[in-house]
Order: sequence, then C-alpha cells, then structure tokens
Amino acid sequence: GRFLLESYLVSNTVEGQNLTEITAQRGRQFSEKRDWIDDLARFLARMHGRQVANRDLKGANVVVSRTRSGRYDIFMVDFDGVEIGPVSWRVRVKNLTRLAREFRGSAAITRTDRLRFLRTYLGPRFADRWKRCWRGIARQADVD
Repeated sequence: GRFLLESYLVSNTVEGQNLTEITAQRGRQFSEKRDWIDDLARFLARMHGRQVANRDLKGANVVVSRTRSGRYDIFMVDFDGVEIGPVSWRVRVKNLTRLAREFRGSAAITRTDRLRFLRTYLGPRFADRWKRCWRGIARQADVD
C-alpha cells in the first residue's frame, strides 16, 4: 500500500533568531528592518515559485540569520505543513495571511512594512496584483 513504514529525520543546526523574537525587539535600525523584510519576501516568493507552500507559516517557524555581507539568510524550521505542487494565488494569499495574522499586534511591524513586504514578494512581474492581494490578506487576517 501507500503507508509509510520507515522514515528518517535529517536536520542541521541553524543560527539566528525566529521572526517572533526579531519583531519583539525594540530599537532596530530602519535599514536593518527593511533588509530582512525584503529578504523574507524574496525567500517566500522563491519558495512559492518553486512549488512549495507551508500551511503553518508563522514567526516561530522562520529563522533569520544575518550574513557577513549584511544580507539575511532565511530558513524554514518546521515542515509539518509543507505542501509540494503548484501554488495557486489562493494558497499564496492564505500563506501570507497566516504570517500577517502573526504580526497584526506587533508595534515593530507597521502598515508600511507589510506593504513593502507585499510589493517585494510580488516583484515587477506581478506588481499589478498588489491591491487585490492586499485586500485579500487584510480581509482574512483582519488587518488593514
């Protein structure tokens, strides 16, 4: 049958902080926050473009690590909710909504930060869809 009889866990230690920890910190420089927000948006866009979605996309499952070049490496650390296959716009919006819900009460993540994230996530190819995505995420996450 199609039952899993044996499985393996492969792991690697990842240095950094999860998104929940990062957004709880006060006093981050504006440019530093902008950089990790942009890198996170590009990471999720690549992930979705490569047909990977995560139903459990939340701050505790995303680790951010600063590189020597000043950029950020983004890592997913919980794969329970991972789905492999074409990622529709509906699934993309659901993933982004889950992340938006996580930070709706955070004083560290402003409306401008969320909009910058979305514009970077969409990139120039889908820039014309930002309003529709923004409204879909806001409606589902109860954030403006």
